[in-house]
Amino acid sequence: FDFVREARAMERIREFLRVSNKKPPVMVPRVIPGMISREVLVMEFIQGTPIMNLSNEMSKRGIDPAGKLAAMAKHAGRF
Repeated sequence: FDFVREARAMERIREFLRVSNKKPPVMVPRVIPGMISREVLVMEFIQGTPIMNLSNEMSKRGIDPAGKLAAMAKHAGRF
């Protein structure tokens, strides 16, 4: 697994959410610059709903998970 590549994907998703939403339905942790290698990825901690529970939580809040998650996956190339 390549955490440098993962960090780039996280930043792409963060930026996509920032420019496409006033209040993004999903928060992606900020990668800590200088703390990334192929073997290590350090990011900020964000209290919230785990990604595995995201679809259910979005539905509870009246957000169409299929639309938002599909758009993120398309933008990032995978999700």
